[in-house]
Amino acid sequence: VYTLLDTPGHADFSAETERALSVLDYAVLVISACDGVQSHTETLWRLFARYNVPVFIFVNKTDISPNTREYILSDLKNRLSDRIYDFTPARGSEKLFDDISAADEDIMNAYLDEGSIPDELIVSAVKKRRIFPCCFGSALKFKGIEDFISVIDRFADEESTRINSEPECTRSQTRTGRGLPI
Repeated sequence: VYTLLDTPGHADFSAETERALSVLDYAVLVISACDGVQSHTETLWRLFARYNVPVFIFVNKTDISPNTREYILSDLKNRLSDRIYDFTPARGSEKLFDDISAADEDIMNAYLDEGSIPDELIVSAVKKRRIFPCCFGSALKFKGIEDFISVIDRFADEESTRINSEPECTRSQTRTGRGLPI
């Protein structure tokens, strides 16, 4: 069960968006494939870091964008985090495992020892903001949406809430729920 908090994406509503961050277990950041990372996207990204909110990314409008997946992913890595990885199932698990094994020592050890990575390690890395899963698609045409929801279902920790989810001054408080802003 997910509780969704849809916060405005426009910069004029930044205060409202920031107030919602303290109660989130995860965030869904939707980025237009046509527009790429905007300055307000970078502001939101810094807020997610400040509030220690793990993030799943959906790149929307890939059906009408002139930008390639590789270009968009490179832009995301350069402007937001080099720990954003393409979790689109069609890429194959071996390529994904190769990519994410460098993000976390436990993941690398499991991959080297076993040739695969248990979901629990990926869940932990997502929760600790060491990995940011990214999927591509078109919401209007419902392309990639089921895959994205599957990635969230598989790699979001539903059993517990975030640790240190609030700014330093109120970190002792605990929040519950699985709010995902879209």
